[in-house]
Amino acid sequence: MLVRIAELRAERGARYEFERDPMHDKLEALYADAMENRNHSAAVAAVRLQAKLGGLLPRRAHMATAEPGVSGEAHDDQSRMCGAK
Repeated sequence: MLVRIAELRAERGARYEFERDPMHDKLEALYADAMENRNHSAAVAAVRLQAKLGGLLPRRAHMATAEPGVSGEAHDDQSRMCGAK
């Protein structure tokens, strides 16, 4: 199946690439929509992704120490609240 998909893409000249500028544009549109709808958590998520894409935030490796079912960010928030370093 994957071979056939690759053949069809090659026949049509289809390419799937992620470039920074179009990604920033899409995230900016999401941010504007989120702010218009007063969805602040979605707006913050869009800004965070823009910052990561722009290299302002470090990419994080998988956290092996996080509790099961707790995201790395939630784990960091819990650690900060408990005074852990």
